[in-house]
Amino acid sequence: YPEGQDANQMLMEQGWESLRYIYAAAEHPPVEGLTTVNDHSDEALEYLTNGYPNTYKTGISADFDDAWTFYQPEVTLVTAPPSSGKSALVEAICMELAKKFGFRFGFLSGEKPVPMHIKGMAHKYSRFDVRDKMDVATATESLDFLNQHFLYYTGQVNKIDDILGVATSMVKRYGISGFVIDNWSVLEDSPKAGSNSHELVGQLLNKCQAWSKKNHCHLFIVAHPKKVEMIGDNHKLVNGYDVSGSSHFFNLVDNGISLRRVRS
Repeated sequence: YPEGQDANQMLMEQGWESLRYIYAAAEHPPVEGLTTVNDHSDEALEYLTNGYPNTYKTGISADFDDAWTFYQPEVTLVTAPPSSGKSALVEAICMELAKKFGFRFGFLSGEKPVPMHIKGMAHKYSRFDVRDKMDVATATESLDFLNQHFLYYTGQVNKIDDILGVATSMVKRYGISGFVIDNWSVLEDSPKAGSNSHELVGQLLNKCQAWSKKNHCHLFIVAHPKKVEMIGDNHKLVNGYDVSGSSHFFNLVDNGISLRRVRS
Protein backbone atom coordinates (compact mmCIF):
# COMPACT_ATOMS: atom_id res chain seq x y z
CA TYR A 1 0.00 0.00 0.00
CA PRO A 2 1.09 3.62 -0.41
CA GLU A 3 2.86 5.00 2.63
CA GLY A 4 0.50 5.90 5.45
CA GLN A 5 -2.50 4.07 3.96
CA ASP A 6 -4.14 0.70 4.50
CA ALA A 7 -6.67 -1.30 2.46
CA ASN A 8 -9.69 0.27 4.13
CA GLN A 9 -8.48 3.83 3.53
CA MET A 10 -7.68 3.09 -0.12
CA LEU A 11 -11.09 1.53 -0.59
CA MET A 12 -12.85 4.57 0.86
CA GLU A 13 -10.76 7.16 -0.98
CA GLN A 14 -9.86 5.47 -4.30
CA GLY A 15 -12.34 2.67 -4.80
CA TRP A 16 -12.08 -1.04 -5.70
CA GLU A 17 -9.93 -0.57 -8.78
CA SER A 18 -7.01 0.77 -6.78
CA LEU A 19 -7.06 -2.28 -4.49
CA ARG A 20 -7.47 -4.67 -7.42
CA TYR A 21 -4.41 -3.18 -9.10
CA ILE A 22 -2.26 -3.53 -5.96
CA TYR A 23 -3.30 -7.13 -5.37
CA ALA A 24 -2.70 -8.06 -9.01
CA ALA A 25 0.80 -6.52 -8.94
CA ALA A 26 1.79 -8.03 -5.58
CA GLU A 27 4.68 -10.53 -5.56
CA HIS A 28 4.16 -13.90 -3.94
CA PRO A 29 6.31 -14.58 -0.87
CA PRO A 30 9.18 -16.99 -1.58
CA VAL A 31 8.58 -20.71 -0.99
CA GLU A 32 11.57 -22.72 0.13
CA GLY A 33 12.40 -25.34 -2.48
CA LEU A 34 10.44 -23.67 -5.33
CA THR A 35 12.35 -22.03 -8.18
CA THR A 36 11.61 -20.89 -11.71
CA VAL A 37 13.56 -21.27 -14.94
CA ASN A 38 14.75 -17.68 -14.58
CA ASP A 39 16.33 -18.54 -11.23
CA HIS A 40 18.68 -20.90 -13.10
CA SER A 41 18.92 -19.10 -16.44
CA ASP A 42 22.49 -17.81 -16.08
CA GLU A 43 23.92 -21.28 -15.42
CA ALA A 44 21.67 -22.90 -18.05
CA LEU A 45 22.70 -20.30 -20.64
CA GLU A 46 26.34 -21.06 -19.88
CA TYR A 47 25.71 -24.78 -20.52
CA LEU A 48 23.80 -24.04 -23.75
CA THR A 49 26.37 -21.68 -25.24
CA ASN A 50 29.67 -23.05 -23.88
CA GLY A 51 28.94 -26.70 -23.06
CA TYR A 52 29.24 -28.40 -19.72
CA PRO A 53 31.68 -27.02 -17.14
CA ASN A 54 35.32 -28.00 -17.21
CA THR A 55 36.43 -30.99 -15.20
CA TYR A 56 39.95 -31.55 -13.93
CA LYS A 57 42.36 -34.38 -14.66
CA THR A 58 44.61 -35.59 -11.87
CA GLY A 59 47.55 -36.60 -14.04
CA ILE A 60 47.94 -39.84 -12.06
CA SER A 61 47.85 -41.81 -15.31
CA ALA A 62 46.33 -41.46 -18.77
CA ASP A 63 44.04 -44.45 -18.18
CA PHE A 64 42.79 -43.05 -14.89
CA ASP A 65 42.15 -39.61 -16.38
CA ASP A 66 40.19 -41.20 -19.23
CA ALA A 67 38.00 -43.01 -16.71
CA TRP A 68 37.46 -40.27 -14.10
CA THR A 69 37.85 -36.51 -13.81
CA PHE A 70 37.19 -34.15 -10.92
CA TYR A 71 34.06 -32.00 -10.86
CA GLN A 72 33.21 -30.19 -7.63
CA PRO A 73 29.46 -30.77 -7.09
CA GLU A 74 29.58 -34.57 -7.20
CA VAL A 75 29.79 -37.51 -4.81
CA THR A 76 32.34 -40.25 -5.49
CA LEU A 77 32.37 -43.63 -3.77
CA VAL A 78 35.73 -45.40 -3.48
CA THR A 79 35.61 -49.06 -2.50
CA ALA A 80 37.96 -52.04 -2.59
CA PRO A 81 38.88 -55.11 -0.55
CA PRO A 82 41.01 -54.49 2.55
CA SER A 83 44.60 -53.33 1.96
CA SER A 84 43.95 -52.52 -1.69
CA GLY A 85 44.81 -48.81 -1.47
CA LYS A 86 41.43 -47.05 -1.19
CA SER A 87 42.69 -44.32 1.11
CA ALA A 88 46.02 -44.00 -0.69
CA LEU A 89 44.26 -43.43 -4.02
CA VAL A 90 41.96 -40.71 -2.63
CA GLU A 91 44.92 -39.02 -0.94
CA ALA A 92 46.87 -39.14 -4.21
CA ILE A 93 43.91 -37.64 -6.11
CA CYS A 94 43.65 -34.77 -3.63
CA MET A 95 47.40 -34.18 -3.61
CA GLU A 96 47.71 -34.03 -7.40
CA LEU A 97 44.72 -31.68 -7.72
CA ALA A 98 46.17 -29.45 -5.00
CA LYS A 99 49.55 -29.33 -6.75
CA LYS A 100 48.19 -28.80 -10.27
CA PHE A 101 45.26 -26.47 -9.60
CA GLY A 102 45.71 -25.14 -6.07
CA PHE A 103 42.56 -26.84 -4.77
CA ARG A 104 42.03 -27.30 -1.04
CA PHE A 105 40.55 -30.37 0.64
CA GLY A 106 39.14 -31.37 4.00
CA PHE A 107 39.56 -34.81 5.56
CA LEU A 108 37.83 -36.92 8.13
CA SER A 109 40.59 -39.43 8.80
CA GLY A 110 38.76 -42.08 10.75
CA GLU A 111 41.38 -44.82 10.70
CA LYS A 112 44.59 -42.81 11.12
CA PRO A 113 45.51 -40.22 13.75
CA VAL A 114 45.82 -36.85 12.05
CA PRO A 115 49.62 -36.56 12.54
CA MET A 116 50.08 -39.95 10.84
CA HIS A 117 47.81 -38.87 8.00
CA ILE A 118 49.82 -35.66 7.60
CA LYS A 119 53.01 -37.75 7.47
CA GLY A 120 51.59 -39.82 4.62
CA MET A 121 50.46 -36.72 2.73
CA ALA A 122 53.89 -35.14 3.19
CA HIS A 123 55.48 -38.19 1.57
CA LYS A 124 53.05 -37.91 -1.34
CA TYR A 125 53.89 -34.24 -1.77
CA SER A 126 57.66 -34.73 -1.64
CA ARG A 127 57.60 -38.13 -3.37
CA PHE A 128 59.85 -39.51 -0.66
CA ASP A 129 59.47 -43.23 -0.03
CA VAL A 130 57.23 -43.59 3.01
CA ARG A 131 59.89 -45.77 4.63
CA ASP A 132 62.55 -43.06 4.37
CA LYS A 133 63.20 -40.20 6.76
CA MET A 134 63.11 -36.66 5.36
CA ASP A 135 65.65 -33.92 5.83
CA VAL A 136 64.39 -30.90 7.75
CA ALA A 137 64.17 -28.62 4.69
CA THR A 138 62.02 -31.08 2.72
CA ALA A 139 59.82 -31.80 5.73
CA THR A 140 59.31 -28.07 6.37
CA GLU A 141 58.46 -27.38 2.72
CA SER A 142 56.00 -30.29 2.71
CA LEU A 143 54.26 -29.14 5.89
CA ASP A 144 53.98 -25.59 4.56
CA PHE A 145 52.25 -26.87 1.43
CA LEU A 146 49.92 -29.12 3.42
CA ASN A 147 49.00 -26.27 5.73
CA GLN A 148 47.90 -24.20 2.75
CA HIS A 149 45.84 -26.93 1.08
CA PHE A 150 44.49 -29.43 3.63
CA LEU A 151 42.21 -29.27 6.67
CA TYR A 152 40.92 -31.87 9.13
CA TYR A 153 37.66 -32.64 10.87
CA THR A 154 38.53 -33.56 14.45
CA GLY A 155 35.11 -33.27 16.07
CA GLN A 156 34.16 -35.52 18.95
CA VAL A 157 30.89 -36.60 17.30
CA ASN A 158 31.08 -38.47 13.99
CA LYS A 159 27.50 -37.85 12.85
CA ILE A 160 26.85 -36.77 9.30
CA ASP A 161 25.15 -33.50 10.24
CA ASP A 162 28.07 -32.48 12.48
CA ILE A 163 30.65 -33.50 9.87
CA LEU A 164 28.94 -31.69 7.02
CA GLY A 165 28.41 -28.67 9.25
CA VAL A 166 32.16 -28.37 9.82
CA ALA A 167 32.80 -29.10 6.12
CA THR A 168 30.49 -26.20 5.26
CA SER A 169 32.65 -23.93 7.43
CA MET A 170 35.70 -25.20 5.53
CA VAL A 171 34.01 -24.24 2.26
CA LYS A 172 33.05 -20.77 3.44
CA ARG A 173 36.22 -19.92 5.36
CA TYR A 174 38.93 -21.69 3.38
CA GLY A 175 37.32 -22.43 0.00
CA ILE A 176 37.82 -26.19 -0.04
CA SER A 177 36.88 -27.93 -3.30
CA GLY A 178 36.51 -31.42 -1.85
CA PHE A 179 35.90 -33.25 1.43
CA VAL A 180 36.86 -36.84 2.22
CA ILE A 181 34.99 -39.17 4.58
CA ASP A 182 37.46 -41.99 5.27
CA ASN A 183 35.72 -44.11 5.99
CA TRP A 184 31.96 -44.55 6.09
CA SER A 185 32.02 -47.06 8.93
CA VAL A 186 33.27 -44.44 11.44
CA LEU A 187 30.00 -42.52 11.16
CA GLU A 188 28.01 -42.88 14.35
CA ASP A 189 24.76 -42.77 12.38
CA SER A 190 25.83 -45.39 9.83
CA PRO A 191 23.86 -48.65 9.98
CA LYS A 192 24.95 -51.21 12.54
CA ALA A 193 25.01 -54.96 11.96
CA GLY A 194 21.53 -56.48 12.09
CA SER A 195 19.71 -53.17 11.58
CA ASN A 196 17.41 -52.31 8.69
CA SER A 197 19.98 -50.24 6.87
CA HIS A 198 18.66 -49.63 3.36
CA GLU A 199 16.44 -46.67 4.19
CA LEU A 200 18.98 -45.10 6.56
CA VAL A 201 21.79 -45.31 4.02
CA GLY A 202 19.52 -43.68 1.44
CA GLN A 203 18.77 -40.80 3.79
CA LEU A 204 22.44 -40.27 4.63
CA LEU A 205 23.57 -40.39 0.99
CA ASN A 206 20.81 -37.98 -0.02
CA LYS A 207 22.13 -35.57 2.61
CA CYS A 208 25.60 -35.97 1.13
CA GLN A 209 24.32 -35.30 -2.39
CA ALA A 210 22.37 -32.23 -1.32
CA TRP A 211 25.38 -30.87 0.57
CA SER A 212 27.73 -31.37 -2.38
CA LYS A 213 25.41 -29.61 -4.83
CA LYS A 214 24.59 -26.74 -2.46
CA ASN A 215 28.24 -26.07 -1.55
CA HIS A 216 29.73 -26.85 -4.98
CA CYS A 217 32.16 -29.17 -3.23
CA HIS A 218 33.15 -32.72 -4.14
CA LEU A 219 32.51 -35.39 -1.54
CA PHE A 220 34.63 -38.56 -1.48
CA ILE A 221 33.24 -41.49 0.49
CA VAL A 222 35.61 -44.35 1.24
CA ALA A 223 33.68 -47.51 2.14
CA HIS A 224 34.49 -51.15 2.86
CA PRO A 225 32.74 -53.88 0.88
CA LYS A 226 31.16 -56.93 2.43
CA LYS A 227 33.14 -60.16 2.45
CA VAL A 228 34.69 -60.32 -1.00
CA GLU A 229 34.68 -63.43 -3.15
CA MET A 230 38.06 -64.76 -4.27
CA ILE A 231 38.71 -65.61 -7.90
CA GLY A 232 41.79 -67.76 -7.83
CA ASP A 233 44.43 -65.87 -5.84
CA ASN A 234 42.72 -62.49 -6.27
CA HIS A 235 39.66 -60.72 -4.94
CA LYS A 236 36.92 -60.02 -7.44
CA LEU A 237 36.50 -56.39 -8.50
CA VAL A 238 33.79 -54.96 -6.26
CA ASN A 239 31.40 -52.03 -6.82
CA GLY A 240 28.79 -50.06 -4.91
CA TYR A 241 26.43 -53.03 -4.74
CA ASP A 242 29.07 -54.85 -2.67
CA VAL A 243 29.37 -52.17 0.02
CA SER A 244 27.91 -53.28 3.31
CA GLY A 245 24.56 -51.66 4.10
CA SER A 246 22.63 -50.92 0.92
CA SER A 247 22.50 -50.91 -2.86
CA HIS A 248 22.15 -47.12 -2.54
CA PHE A 249 25.96 -46.98 -2.50
CA PHE A 250 25.68 -47.79 -6.20
CA ASN A 251 22.48 -45.89 -7.02
CA LEU A 252 22.87 -42.61 -5.13
CA VAL A 253 26.42 -41.54 -5.99
CA ASP A 254 27.66 -39.79 -9.11
CA ASN A 255 30.82 -41.85 -9.53
CA GLY A 256 32.19 -45.13 -8.30
CA ILE A 257 35.88 -46.01 -8.20
CA SER A 258 36.74 -49.66 -7.58
CA LEU A 259 40.20 -51.11 -7.25
CA ARG A 260 41.99 -54.28 -6.21
CA ARG A 261 45.47 -55.67 -5.93
CA VAL A 262 46.26 -58.37 -8.49
CA ARG A 263 48.65 -61.00 -7.22
CA SER A 264 50.39 -62.74 -10.07
